[in-house]
Amino acid sequence: MSEDGPLCSMFVKCFMKRENRSLMVNADIHGASDEEMKGYLKHLWTKGISKETKGKGNIRKNLSLEKTAVYAAINDAFKNCIVHNVPFPAYETFEDRQNMPRRYFLFFDKFLRAGRHNKELWNAALERNKGRNNISFGTCIFEAHVRTTIQENYFTWMYQALASPRIIQVLEKADDFKTEYDYDELPNELACGCPFISELPLSCEIRYNTTTNVFETISSLSQANALRVGQKERLQEIIDRNKGERRETLKTLREMIDAVRPRYVNYNKEEKKAFNMGAKRTFKLFLDGDKENTEEGTTPPSKKQKRPSSQNKCRVSSEKLQVFKAVTNQMLQEKQSGLRAAWERIYKQVVNTFIVEETMDGATHKPEDFLLELEELDNDWKTQSSLEHVSRESHDGFNSGSVEQIDAV
Repeated sequence: MSEDGPLCSMFVKCFMKRENRSLMVNADIHGASDEEMKGYLKHLWTKGISKETKGKGNIRKNLSLEKTAVYAAINDAFKNCIVHNVPFPAYETFEDRQNMPRRYFLFFDKFLRAGRHNKELWNAALERNKGRNNISFGTCIFEAHVRTTIQENYFTWMYQALASPRIIQVLEKADDFKTEYDYDELPNELACGCPFISELPLSCEIRYNTTTNVFETISSLSQANALRVGQKERLQEIIDRNKGERRETLKTLREMIDAVRPRYVNYNKEEKKAFNMGAKRTFKLFLDGDKENTEEGTTPPSKKQKRPSSQNKCRVSSEKLQVFKAVTNQMLQEKQSGLRAAWERIYKQVVNTFIVEETMDGATHKPEDFLLELEELDNDWKTQSSLEHVSRESHDGFNSGSVEQIDAV
C-alpha cells in the first residue's frame, strides 16, 4: 500500500487519464505536467494511508472499521439465530451466487453491506434511477477481503459472543446454539429463509438463467419450491464435505465456553484482553506449514511473508495470502464473465421491488463523489493543514487488477 506499491500505481494510472482529470475540483492542478500530477496523486495516496491521518483519511483505520462492522453484523445474526432457533450458516456457503442465490443474498445484503464503510455510495447504487444504473457496490478486492475476514474470524467471533453473558444473556441459549455443521440433515428453516435474519422475502426467489446469462426472479410457486429444494441439496453437499473438521472445532469451542462463561462477567480489562488473544490463537485458521499444536491451542505461524516496502510493517501468513488470492481470482473471473454485474443488477431490482429499506437516507451521490473527498487533501498539499475527508473509495476508481498484483494487499 506504499506509494511504490501496485495499488498506488493503479490509483495514479487511473487518475492520470484525461477523462478522469476533468473530475477533479482542484483547478490549480488541471494545468500541471504529468510529473507534477503523479507527485500530487502519490501525495494524496500517502496521506490517505498514513497512520497520522485522522477520520476518513486513515485507510488502515477504515479496514479495521470494516472488520468491526462485519463482526457486528455477524454478532446480530448470532443472536437472531439463537432467538428464532435457526442454525447459523456455514461460512463455505457464502461463496456461490450462481447456484445458491438465496444464501448469497444473505451474505451480500448483511455482511458485505455491513463492511462497506461508505454507506452513501452503496445507497447511491441502490437509489439512483431506482437501481437502473451501472454503479458498482465495490471492487473484487473489497469482497474478497470481507469473505476472507469472515473465514478467518468465524469461530473466534462465535466463541467471543457465546462466552460473554453480555451478548448471550441466558446460559441455556448459549448451550443450545447450533450451526449448520451440527446437522446430518439440515432443518427446513434456515437463516437465508428466516424473515428476522434475511431481508429476501419467501415470495421472491432468484435463479440464474444459463441461456441468457442473467439472474431473474421467479413468480411461479412450483418453480420457486423446486428452486428452494435444489439450493438446500446444494447446501447439504457443502456441509457434508466440511462438517467433520468443523465439528471438532465446535467441540473445543463448547468446552471452552463452559469453562469461561461463569467467570467472564468478573474479568477485568487485562483478563478480557487475554481472553480475546487466547480465542484468536485457539481458532486461528490461516497457518503456515510449520504450525505447532499445544494444549492451549494452535500457536501463530512463526514464518510469515514480509512485504518488501520498509513503510509497511504488516506481516501476512502464507496460507491467508493464498486464500485471499484464490478468492480474488474467483471474483475477477466472475467480473470478466459478467456474472458479478448480473448479480448486482438483480440485487438492485429485488431491493427496490420487494424490500422496504427504512434505514436508507434520501441523499443522492454521484458515483465519482469520492473524488471530492480526495480533493479535500489539496489543502494539505499546499499548507500541510489537517486532513479530514479522504475515503478508501479511491479503490473503486480503478480496476481490481490481476491476481499477481494482490501479493501486496
